[in-house]
Amino acid sequence: MDKLLQELQRYSGNQVQIRFYLLAVRMKLPSRDVIEYMKNTQFQFLLNEYCTKNGQQMPTKQLYEKKRTEILNKKGELQNYKNQQSKSTLRELSKQYAELNFNHGDFNEAYQGYLKVYEHTQPTQSQIDFCIDWIDTMIWSFQITHFRLITLKPSNDQQYAQYQVSCLVKHFQKYEYAEFVSTFLKINPDYISVDHITCYYDLARYFLIVALQTKSTKEIIELIQYPIIQHLNEQQPIVFEVIYAYEDYDFENLVKQVNQILKDLQYDAIIYSDLQRIGMELKSFLVKQYIQIYKRASIKNLAQSLQLEVRQTIDILEDVIRKDNMNYLIDPVDLIIIQKRSQEQQRLASFNEITKELLKQIDNRYLQLFQ
Repeated sequence: MDKLLQELQRYSGNQVQIRFYLLAVRMKLPSRDVIEYMKNTQFQFLLNEYCTKNGQQMPTKQLYEKKRTEILNKKGELQNYKNQQSKSTLRELSKQYAELNFNHGDFNEAYQGYLKVYEHTQPTQSQIDFCIDWIDTMIWSFQITHFRLITLKPSNDQQYAQYQVSCLVKHFQKYEYAEFVSTFLKINPDYISVDHITCYYDLARYFLIVALQTKSTKEIIELIQYPIIQHLNEQQPIVFEVIYAYEDYDFENLVKQVNQILKDLQYDAIIYSDLQRIGMELKSFLVKQYIQIYKRASIKNLAQSLQLEVRQTIDILEDVIRKDNMNYLIDPVDLIIIQKRSQEQQRLASFNEITKELLKQIDNRYLQLFQ
């Protein structure tokens, strides 16, 4: 509990309470501690849901009912205007309804509310007044269905940069790595704002995970010329530390940094359930780097570096070699990885062996003549 709260200090605003709840449920913290913390937050819907699932008494029942009544009244008001032609009124009421649900912790209902706002928005109207909150609601409710509906004209201001950051997190959550990089590079560092949905600590590690898996060394070096990446490194120096280890083929340091990244993200509620998958993807990346650096190498040493069992390491090696059609062999007896010879190399080796044998025979004949 204390460790979790300490890790959550990197976040701001209501992120802290939302992330606490999501992680507390997944980590199965003692219900007494979860209830004690959540009863002092605005997210009474989450608390009531938690108490119901765990058979516990709701300690703030009156506050919950008061908030719930306010939401139901707004829903009733929305129903009364449903048959009217005023889209602007319906849009505003839907927005208020969505905000009430979000602030209560009912992210699924808030999601539907923002969908109604979208449906009542005229083609000529801006979406910026609700789309950031809608994307953030998608992130917390782990829904992706309508993400592609949102289209904003590029703008050079803080609100648009805030929208871009929300998109970044959603792209990462959806494993859309190409879109993640494309969006990131377009952000103006003079206007960037991250505290509404993430923090620089997490964002730097997202970038490194994506860059290492999708970009060559040359491409990553080109990326660090962008102002937004330089700004990110100013906030989190780990960015250039990892990139330089990658550029210098410093495998030992690169492994150390990647393992630290995975450890750092253990308390990120947004990717908590995907951390194992992300970890295995990064291990595959490291395996590929390892066998490219060392043409003949110990599988035991590799497994130790990656903090994996030997069998797991061999499975990853086989998968990487097959997927990338790499010219390597695994020796399961001596537990080594060896680069296979190409046909040209094999012919040359055969020619060298024949030449050596011929020279040896000539030497023997000359030796016999002088005896």
